[in-house]
Amino acid sequence: MDIVEFDESILQEFVTESREHLEHIEDDFLRLEKEKDNPDPELINKVFRSIHTIKGGAGFLGLVSINELSHSMETVLSMVRSGQLPLSSPLIDSLLGGADCLKLMISDVHASEGVDIQGVRDRLTGLLNSSLPGEVKKELDTRVPLLDGKGRETNLEIDRFSARSLSDRHAYLYALTVDFGRLLKESREE
Repeated sequence: MDIVEFDESILQEFVTESREHLEHIEDDFLRLEKEKDNPDPELINKVFRSIHTIKGGAGFLGLVSINELSHSMETVLSMVRSGQLPLSSPLIDSLLGGADCLKLMISDVHASEGVDIQGVRDRLTGLLNSSLPGEVKKELDTRVPLLDGKGRETNLEIDRFSARSLSDRHAYLYALTVDFGRLLKESREE
């Protein structure tokens, strides 16, 4: 899949922001390695937010490999945040490997689809599968369709674990659908 056609400045803004997020992530993971028996929740949240931001930007821009790898890392970090997955040296090594791979892809986003992410994703998935209780694995594998304001199913879904993990403060989950092709065409017509 090609990068969605945007003004190059938008892509460069994503690259700059992603580099900022990844700049200290190795140090953060190494600190978590030292604290793995009693990790700082704020540090876990910081790393999670960084990966989440990269995932969202990559998805918006059509950077499939960056999006998929950051999604895998985000899932692992979400499990750590929720207390479902304990930090371990192999887990942190895999997350570090993911961060290195993200740095490589972000250094040349136009060639990012050619980077092999499967090994890192397989390690993360393997650690999840070997460490999570069966009921959590089942929740991660169970897709929940999202409904529109009139109760009709949309073409969007999330996993049951994520749906259950939403804070009670969030009574609604909003999904924004944008037809970038149409917007781009309209902007060129003006």
